[in-house]
Amino acid sequence: MSSRSSHHLFKKILTAHCLT
Repeated sequence: MSSRSSHHLFKKILTAHCLT
């Protein structure tokens, strides 16, 4: 259930890191 949410969060964190 939280598999998709986890993936979405991961992508968001990755983008944030790339943006920083």
